Amino acid sequence: DIKNGRAVAAKKGERDRYKPLDSVICKSSCPVKLAESYKNLGFSMIYAADLDGILYSKPNIEILKKISGIIPLATDTGARCREDVLLLKNLKNTKIVIGTETLPAIDFLHDLNESGNLNFNNFILSIDIKDEKLLNNLDLDLWEFIEKFEKELVKNKIKTREIIAIDLSQVGTSKGPNLVLCKKLKEKLNNKKIIYGGGVRNISDIRELKDAGIYGVLIGTALHSGKITVDDLKSQGFAEV
Repeated sequence: DIKNGRAVAAKKGERDRYKPLDSVICKSSCPVKLAESYKNLGFSMIYAADLDGILYSKPNIEILKKISGIIPLATDTGARCREDVLLLKNLKNTKIVIGTETLPAIDFLHDLNESGNLNFNNFILSIDIKDEKLLNNLDLDLWEFIEKFEKELVKNKIKTREIIAIDLSQVGTSKGPNLVLCKKLKEKLNNKKIIYGGGVRNISDIRELKDAGIYGVLIGTALHSGKITVDDLKSQGFAEV
């Protein structure tokens, strides 16, 4: 995560308490230097939540531009309108993450699609969850949102294949992933590639998520604390890091 232009350690979605990142893989909390460390370790893509964009509508565009020139990037900058998305249009190797936390309307992707000049292969929906509740301004619970969103995709022929699911209550806790949630999400979104983030502690957790049908996993705390290493991931067959 990026806050005040620095990489920060996320924990339980309590953003006012996030501190600059202290990591075994990088001595600096500079997001660009951290991206270089990820690249040197062999990662093929990273995810960045730009909290300055999500919370204050002030995304770190220049920082993200530098990062995307180093390593392919998926980033949530808190897009609330077409203009917010267009700020990211010229970033290299970047997938734009649209999070439910700032999603202005259920038909937002359709409106973006109608406006033209946007490549929807570069979009990922992020389902943002905290304390078992969907973070959104649409007055919908998690399962109502998923049902309506799926219908919206079908109606407007929008081919969004990847979905990130972040359980903010678990993020940074090292308590393990929410497997019950993951299994239900997979049941409801069986035709989507689900990427889960929140509480992953070790290789066993990743294996359990894979067995539950989860396509990919976001790891942060476990990597920065050294509990998971790139060698661990590769030795266990999780080669696409």
